[in-house]
Amino acid sequence: MARKIKLENKEALLQAIAGSYGIISTIADRLGVNWNTARSYIKADDEATALYESERNRILDKAESAIVNALENMDIQTAKWYLSVKGRNRGYDGKKRDTLDDDPITDLISFGL
Repeated sequence: MARKIKLENKEALLQAIAGSYGIISTIADRLGVNWNTARSYIKADDEATALYESERNRILDKAESAIVNALENMDIQTAKWYLSVKGRNRGYDGKKRDTLDDDPITDLISFGL
């Protein structure tokens, strides 16, 4: 069972989470506790949990923005990766094919060009 957090510790916890991108090691270092203790503190408080999830989403948004920027700059490696992950239902699954399709983009992806 998780420990109760005293109010003064809660403020320190919220400050440690802010700007951490949800990295528990960073939070633990800021609090001067070990990883498991920091995780327990976060789980024990609804406000801390919500802030932690918000921080995790913030770094995810940054990563998605970096992908979009790479795609806008016509980075072919990023485009191939993105299509293999997000375009599977359109045939961009990265599987090798023995024949060419009518879609030149699919052909490029399929044959690793």
